[in-house]
Amino acid sequence: MDVPTYNKINLNMMKTSMAMLWGAEFGEWNYEMNVEILKCLYNNKNPERKDYDENDKKEIKQLGQDIYDRGGFNALQANFYIMSNFMDFCEQGNETHKTHISSLNALFNRIGEWRY
Repeated sequence: MDVPTYNKINLNMMKTSMAMLWGAEFGEWNYEMNVEILKCLYNNKNPERKDYDENDKKEIKQLGQDIYDRGGFNALQANFYIMSNFMDFCEQGNETHKTHISSLNALFNRIGEWRY
């Protein structure tokens, strides 16, 4: 898995109209949480089946909760969009990344105000 650096993601993000909003919620700590979340998602080689390992599901949920506890709903939402738009490092292609992100949306359900 070729993980883009924090600086590379930050530079790409700053080129968007959402830079101020997302940038306020994205730091090195959140970057590390996002990488761990995506590693758990990418462990499932067949995301269309959504048969994620129970331990991976628990870890994803806990990491999402940690982001929420640290920065609230705005932080969780911003980091979800950052993972969606700037952290596609899946060797399986962009469509697979989108499928994983769709699963992430469901896995974040009931963290704070998050509803799927």
